[in-house]
Amino acid sequence: MSKLPIHLSYQTPETLGQDRIAALLRCLFLHPENNILLVNAGSCVTIDLLEANGTFLGGNIAPGMKMRWKAMHEFTGRLPLVEFAEVGDQVLGNDTTSALRLGVIKGILHEIRGYFTELHSKYSFLKMRYDRWRRTTVDSSFQNGNYRRALPCVARSQSNFNCK
Repeated sequence: MSKLPIHLSYQTPETLGQDRIAALLRCLFLHPENNILLVNAGSCVTIDLLEANGTFLGGNIAPGMKMRWKAMHEFTGRLPLVEFAEVGDQVLGNDTTSALRLGVIKGILHEIRGYFTELHSKYSFLKMRYDRWRRTTVDSSFQNGNYRRALPCVARSQSNFNCK
């Protein structure tokens, strides 16, 4: 691996995806003074922690939205396959389709909040940055229904999410 301006504190750096490395470099460049919790939601949801000194401490990988919906459809007898749709401020489903949709969308958002809350207590000046996330999902959940704010969203504290 070539010389990078970040230190990969990762036991198997050769297995770390180049997309994750590129996103970490982008975070270091855009927010050099802050610890960053990087959330990338595509096929999978990755949560990565980058210290302000440029050290990548590690991260987690979980199934993305489509993978979760497909698994529920394929591994059960009767659940339909659903697609992404706006959920507004709705929290609980009132039919099977909305319950599946909200279960996945809200579940992922609660995962993200949980990681941020836990890590915020350990790392001062922690900001959260999003890559490849449906703009309306982030905005509706972190901005109380204001769906038109642009990414990236940056969280300045566990209860004060701001988008710029």
